[in-house]
Amino acid sequence: MTMTRMPGTAPAGRGPAPGRRRGGVRIAGFSIRLTGGAYLLAMLAVVVSALSLGAAVPGWPASAYAAATAGVVVVLLASMIGHELAHAAAARRQGAGSGEISVGFFGGTVHSRYQLPTPRAQWRAAAAGPAVSLAAAGISVAAAAGLSALGAGQLTVLVFAVAGWINAVLGVVSLLPGAGLDGGRIIGPLPGRVRATQSARGSPRPGPGGSPEPPWPPPGWWRWRSATSAALEWGWSAS
Repeated sequence: MTMTRMPGTAPAGRGPAPGRRRGGVRIAGFSIRLTGGAYLLAMLAVVVSALSLGAAVPGWPASAYAAATAGVVVVLLASMIGHELAHAAAARRQGAGSGEISVGFFGGTVHSRYQLPTPRAQWRAAAAGPAVSLAAAGISVAAAAGLSALGAGQLTVLVFAVAGWINAVLGVVSLLPGAGLDGGRIIGPLPGRVRATQSARGSPRPGPGGSPEPPWPPPGWWRWRSATSAALEWGWSAS
């Protein structure tokens, strides 16, 4: 799931890469950095896994549960990084530069700082993360089903099932049409397109009963969007 920030003032198209800092691991030309929020999330995953894996699949040695817990943590962080890498790679294909990707408790924000040249480019960059997460969820669930059919250990199957659940949650939640989420960036250009279409017609199209259609976006849309974005921005910065 990607939390987004309000666009900066960089020029459209290829510009200076946002968020460039030293340090981190480089993957596909991008520098990946985990913030303190990401490590806190990993510790929470360790606690939850240690408390739940034994109850879900009893009878395994402690070393197996430790390995499964480590697998869950790796899957969680890798899923978040993969989601952000998909955004960054799609933005780079649309002309944005390569910069650092910071992953925190609520995900990352770097891709939202790119000034992409067209609404279609913005849509593609925003949709890339959820698409990769949902694809990873499908692959993980299929792998869990295949391993179960082959008679693999229940603990191994459970780790793959958890991987599918994590990626499904990342993909679905990020697609919600809220300010600060990928879904909000995907539908962000739509109000402008609707207004442009209405202006081209010269007058609002009649709705049911001959009354004019209600305006789009509805009254209060941008006030709600700004307030929600500010709240989510505070939550991300706190991570």
